[in-house]
Amino acid sequence: MPTTYEQELTSEQTYVDTLYNRLDELRDRIRGQLRAVLLDSGTGTPQSRVERDAFATAYSDRIGQLDAAEGRLCFGAMDHTDHRRVYIGRIGLSDDEHDPILIDWRAPVATAFYRATLADPHGLVRRRHLRTKGREVRGFTDDVLDPAGASDGPVVASSSDAPLLEALSAPRSGHMHDIVATLQAEQDRVIRADATSVLVVDGGPGTGKTAVALHRAAYLLYTDRERLARSGVLVIGPSPVFLRYIEQVLPSLGETGVVFATPGRLFPGVDAVAGEDDRVVALKGDLRMARLVAAAVKDRQEVPPNGVDVPYDGAVLCLERRTVENARARARRSRRPHNAARRVFVRELVTALTRQVIGHLAGGLLDDDETDEIAGYLRADPDVRAVIDAMWPQLTPQGLLAELFATPARLAAAGTAVRLTNAERHLLHRPAGSPWTPADVPLLDEAAELLGDPDDESAELAAWEAEQERRAEREYAREVLDGLGLSEMVDADMMAERWSGSRRRRSAVEHAGGDRSWTFGHLIVDEAQEVSPMLWRLLWRRCPMRSATLVGDLAQAANPAAARSWADALTPHIGNRWRVERLSVSYRTPSEIMDVAADVLAAQDPDAEPPRSVRATGRLPVAVRVDGSVDAVVRRAADTALQAAEDVGEGKVAVICSEGLRERVRAALAAVPGYPASGYPTTADTATDAADLLAAPIAVLTVAESKGLEFDAVILAEPGAILGSSRRGLADLYVAMTRATQTLTVVHCGELPTVLHRLGDRPAMTT
Repeated sequence: MPTTYEQELTSEQTYVDTLYNRLDELRDRIRGQLRAVLLDSGTGTPQSRVERDAFATAYSDRIGQLDAAEGRLCFGAMDHTDHRRVYIGRIGLSDDEHDPILIDWRAPVATAFYRATLADPHGLVRRRHLRTKGREVRGFTDDVLDPAGASDGPVVASSSDAPLLEALSAPRSGHMHDIVATLQAEQDRVIRADATSVLVVDGGPGTGKTAVALHRAAYLLYTDRERLARSGVLVIGPSPVFLRYIEQVLPSLGETGVVFATPGRLFPGVDAVAGEDDRVVALKGDLRMARLVAAAVKDRQEVPPNGVDVPYDGAVLCLERRTVENARARARRSRRPHNAARRVFVRELVTALTRQVIGHLAGGLLDDDETDEIAGYLRADPDVRAVIDAMWPQLTPQGLLAELFATPARLAAAGTAVRLTNAERHLLHRPAGSPWTPADVPLLDEAAELLGDPDDESAELAAWEAEQERRAEREYAREVLDGLGLSEMVDADMMAERWSGSRRRRSAVEHAGGDRSWTFGHLIVDEAQEVSPMLWRLLWRRCPMRSATLVGDLAQAANPAAARSWADALTPHIGNRWRVERLSVSYRTPSEIMDVAADVLAAQDPDAEPPRSVRATGRLPVAVRVDGSVDAVVRRAADTALQAAEDVGEGKVAVICSEGLRERVRAALAAVPGYPASGYPTTADTATDAADLLAAPIAVLTVAESKGLEFDAVILAEPGAILGSSRRGLADLYVAMTRATQTLTVVHCGELPTVLHRLGDRPAMTT
């Protein structure tokens, strides 16, 4: 007998209740196991500590996964032709008999949920989408794939697009949400693609590229967990605002084995956020800079033209030019990095000086120990060290580049190797102490590769100091045990080892975040079209296995150092180990806005094809012309944003403008009585600033800050200023126009740019 919709809804609620009961049971059980591990003091041996920490980490990770699944534990079901029903959710669950009661969305069997169609039902007669809030099932929608096989079910409004359109129409929150419940077939194919090579996910605005890349990371952490748990996944985003925007996606899927970074924060100890001229950015991104840095390192390995005198112990020794040349040649032939090769250079020169000292001694014959003692004194002598350091100094990447860019003579000497012009040397020159920029980071990393670690002298000193500290800890432990009368029962060395230092076991991700030499198992690069050739060199050093997902749209490229094609960007670094998957449907941008944005795209590249919008809102983008100066534009943009904030309610509004207008718009909003913008962040350089920007009722952003983000309503202030702000002004305008999910308002003074003629055809509002 056919069931009714209400009966089916009750049945689904009963099953979901069962799933949540199982979730609670597992969570309570694992929490008990974690509590027991943490309270168990064990035997106190190093092995027991490692085992305890490993179990504690595993239990904590599993609790985190279960907690992350709480929101939408189960979101769908599949009815197969053999009358089996399989439920799909964020995680997999089994009953006490180990039979599956919920299938993880990443499992192979879940593929049918995302790819089944009427033409190819993948063995399904029906796909069901559950609408839930918390633990309550609010409703469901069925896609009937075989009407004959599904005839016993209730009559339910059936539309495969309904769950997707509902999600797209929901108000934005300032953070990206996962899309596991609404993945489309073309997205699912990309997520589950083979990970042994580099996959380029190419697509226009709103095609879900970023979401697909993050879900692909979650999928790979599921299918290759053992390897990636050790090495981690590196995600590169264009800005701190963007990283803050996407930060909740992977935790909501129960995955935390990921390091997030911007290009300016890829070199430990350097936070590069300063800006610089586009011409300098383009030059620093050029592959010639690798040879420039190498030449700068060699330039610091100097040979005095006439030899050098070395004062020592009241006498004057001499290092002839040929002696220094031979020492430098031996050091370079070692093929070690500069700082490591320095030890070869020092050894050769100290040997030559030792022979001179022995030659001045009466008799001139010494045994090996006496010879070594003299060499040790020479090596430690400040005057000797100063002479050697002047010829082959110990260098840091920051010190090398700072002096290179600040010293015209050094820049000219190194620039000869790469044929830098006078104009290019002028662009690279900057005063000592200037802040680092994102374009400097690949050069710093290049220098670190060539310089290597600091000289072992400092490392040996640190090791000696650490050993002294350990000895002090062991002595203190013995005193404590003697005072308690336990010296015969407890080993003092073991006690000191057990309680000294941190007891927390660091994860691979925690290690990787501050270790430049760490290599990741998988690399994800968002806005990959902006990556310069020099930055690609850095990124491939971080991921030598060449397992990567690159996300981008060449039509949105604004970096003057970026390549014009994926082949130009990738082939010089990884050959043909890459392929492209194209996403063609825009889920974010309504057709009314995309039609206008398509004109901007065509002006930039007549051969480019815009993505096809999946929906229309019936609301045309509007041009608002204001009379007067830019100040009037600022005031009108602020007023329009405030009105839009009232219209979208819980949604998000953005004002996108040139960098020159950003602070003026923020000031105009802050001056509005009652508007909660006092203390509005003036930058987005830190995670705190980024959080404040995304949490504000109205975000005021430059085009660069808005990349990858989406808002219910966008107010685009003075498009002419955006067009004229860089050589890629059309690309910037295209990006700015495609951030809105509902409405777009363009505020301007004077005539609209010609490329926006469709807006000009509509009635303009004048103030």
